[in-house]
Amino acid sequence: MKRSLFALALCAVLALGACDGAKSPSGDVIRVLDHNTRVTDLRPYIEEVELIPLSADSVLVEGATKLIPWKGGYILESEGEMLGFDCDGRFVRRYGRAGRGPGEYYHLQDYCLDGRGEELWVLYGHNELACYSLSDGTWLRKVTAQIAHNSAEAIVPVGDGRFGFFFANPPQDDLVNLDKEFYHLKVYDADSHLVEELLPRKDFVVNMGAIVPFVTPLGDGACVLAPAISSGPSYRFDADGMAEFRTIDLGKKGLPFRYCFKDGKSPWDIFNDMMAAPYYKLQMRLCPAGEDLLHCILVGKDQQFEAFLSDGRRSISWILAPVTQMGQPFWVRASDGTSLYYMYDYTGITESDDPLVHYLLENHPFVLGPEDNPVIVRVRFRIK
Repeated sequence: MKRSLFALALCAVLALGACDGAKSPSGDVIRVLDHNTRVTDLRPYIEEVELIPLSADSVLVEGATKLIPWKGGYILESEGEMLGFDCDGRFVRRYGRAGRGPGEYYHLQDYCLDGRGEELWVLYGHNELACYSLSDGTWLRKVTAQIAHNSAEAIVPVGDGRFGFFFANPPQDDLVNLDKEFYHLKVYDADSHLVEELLPRKDFVVNMGAIVPFVTPLGDGACVLAPAISSGPSYRFDADGMAEFRTIDLGKKGLPFRYCFKDGKSPWDIFNDMMAAPYYKLQMRLCPAGEDLLHCILVGKDQQFEAFLSDGRRSISWILAPVTQMGQPFWVRASDGTSLYYMYDYTGITESDDPLVHYLLENHPFVLGPEDNPVIVRVRFRIK
């Protein structure tokens, strides 16, 4: 498969839900920078690898940025289409199609499973939701949330058939007004009635388009929303609703609270300054990687994506790629609670500076041709 090239879009959260430094973070606190070892050889830390090639007989997968594993296989978006594959990587069905008629969607934003793992929910257009039967692709209904002047960036299940729309920031005109009430998560019932507002705004959320790292799927209807960088919790969603999950605490090495508002201007005006600042920032792809093992990705002071694994006592990390690199780094697309899922779609390469890609090329050698679909890579890690 030929890899799509596009300017790397960053989507991440800066200190949302943070309290000022005098207070301790809530939830189970993980200090990934304490007792951390940066590694270049992942062989001692990989327990198991499984490769699931996606068949190219029926569809061509291009630009998939997210993956949902479930008991029947895998769901992903490719060039605006929602595609389903079985556990062996064979294409089985489409979920809807691009358009404006019944069962169709346009300008796809995000997707998730309902908390029971029975329906696929597709967020598209201006806060519209298309719902499909996960088992056979049947269109079930359309729901529209009436919200003026703002579009949701992500969707999560919130139990009892309810869904939550995640909004990165207020409308642009209100962005710098920190005293104006705003909630990042708006919860709706199945009839699109607003029933609850959660996660009051504390800081600025960086959102730049195509890649959506706010929510990481965990499997059959569960997911993690990571709206914090250091002193606010992440949240787990499933059929039982929302619960605090983990807090990543970066201490003094993390971006200071409300750093992006320090000049009293729009945070976008100092975006380059923020990226070059000597702090870790942009927490993303936070999810469980096994019993007592947590995964997350940060951008370091050297402006490189860095992946972390921590058991709460010690951590390892490795460099993925510079922030300025064209295309996506080789990063996590999903978790099932014990293993992490990646999407390998590099055509024709035989070597890489990314330690995980290097491990795959050395120990599970394969080379994708221009007509091949990506390979789903399931990895189980360990920290001894």
